[in-house]
Amino acid sequence: MARPRKPFQHVRPISLADLLGAGRVRKPSRALTELARSLETQGLLRPVLVTEGARKGTWRVVSGKRRVQAARLLGWSQVSCAPLGREFRAEMAVIERLQRDVYEPFELADTLRRLQDGRGWTQTQLGLVVGRSRDFIANILAVHDILPAARRFLRGQRRGRALTARHLRFVAREAPGRQMAAARRIVTRGLSTKSLERERHRHLVEHPGLELVKVRPARPGGGATAPRSAADWRRYARQLATDLRRIERRVRVERKRAEERVLQARRRRARMQQEALRKRRLLERELRRAQRALARLAGGARAAATAGREGAGGS
Repeated sequence: MARPRKPFQHVRPISLADLLGAGRVRKPSRALTELARSLETQGLLRPVLVTEGARKGTWRVVSGKRRVQAARLLGWSQVSCAPLGREFRAEMAVIERLQRDVYEPFELADTLRRLQDGRGWTQTQLGLVVGRSRDFIANILAVHDILPAARRFLRGQRRGRALTARHLRFVAREAPGRQMAAARRIVTRGLSTKSLERERHRHLVEHPGLELVKVRPARPGGGATAPRSAADWRRYARQLATDLRRIERRVRVERKRAEERVLQARRRRARMQQEALRKRRLLERELRRAQRALARLAGGARAAATAGREGAGGS
């Protein structure tokens, strides 16, 4: 039985008449028409992020303006919204810059963490609200775990602008005492995310147990954390099932990667064989041409020598 999803907290319907910043479009584009058709068949899967407007009772759309316009095009009277009060004014400014793809990773990570803690949203729900994928949210939230010293170093580097959230995620994965060394290594050597991923994968191959979860003891030392009631045992069983799925998923991923590497090696070998065969045929053809040229030269030399002997005998 699948574990029930966490309910989306702090989401409620708001009238379209009270939403500002996403008016009705006179000549809808093709993309907006397709979005309206999708809303009509599937409904509004993502809540619209709004904040309090200047006039009492109104709300200003922060994320999801096109969905509101599509809802107006369909003639809806209200949509599901995630309202944020004035206490999140600083967070709203960061989210608005995110909509324009302008953000600073550390500032965005702290903002998303505060939103997540303040509203109790999961990473998936947070991604739905701000209009980003769960992978993007996970990468950014990982940046929040970087210690202040490593943050100051990364911010102070001239090449820091070239560092993406994926670079920072590799730093965040390190132990607290090794984050500064990892940051210096990435900056000084100019490592790309692909090279970092290859290093990490090579390290995991050498130490296969690092990313596998530890088996949870049913009664750790007989302490107070041991399951006692039926609810505790059900929770413990769900944790074990989740850990088991993580291990199985990891094994599937590694098996797929190994199969892809084998397939790539076979393709590379086939290409090398074809290229070797092509060059061999070319060299054999050139060799035969050279041999024919040598034969012609040798025949010409013999004919000249014969003619010279005959001329000498006649004189």
